[in-house]
Parts: sequence; C-alpha cells; structure tokens
Amino acid sequence: TPPDMVLIPAGEFVLGAKPVDSSPEFLTDRTASSNAQPMQTHKTGAFYIDIYEVTYDQFLRFKPQSKNEESKPGEPRRGITWHEADAYCP
Repeated sequence: TPPDMVLIPAGEFVLGAKPVDSSPEFLTDRTASSNAQPMQTHKTGAFYIDIYEVTYDQFLRFKPQSKNEESKPGEPRRGITWHEADAYCP
C-alpha cells in the first residue's frame, strides 16, 4: 500500500440522481440536467485513493504557476481542471 493511501475494493456504485420536484442544495440545475440523470449502476476495479486531500502547498510544488493569493498553505487545493488533476496523479 502506498503511504497515506487506502485501497478501495472493486464493486458497484450508483451514479446520478432521481428526477424530483426539489433537488438537494448541492445539485445545481445545470448538473441535474447535464450529467446526473438517469441514475446508472457502474462497476469499478479496485484502486488506491489518498487519505488526505491534496493541499495548496503540495499542488503548488507540482505546478508553481498555479499560485493563488487567496489560498492558505494547508488548505485543500480547489478549482483545478480534470487535466491538472490527472497530471498530478502518478
């Protein structure tokens, strides 16, 4: 096991949301209409995931040009693209 990571076993999960009259606060209209419906069952293989979120400092060492004056050193890094996250992960 890599340090500070945990193994997530293979299995199934449900992705999406049921259409309802009122959506949870975190589910925007855009999300609900574009990719959250219909509910679907997905299978995934086993994989490792970090126990802790990637901090601003950790990501800044990887990509120095991503400096953000509003972020604090120990905070989780937010607002990166899928491509940045994919490049960060070995």
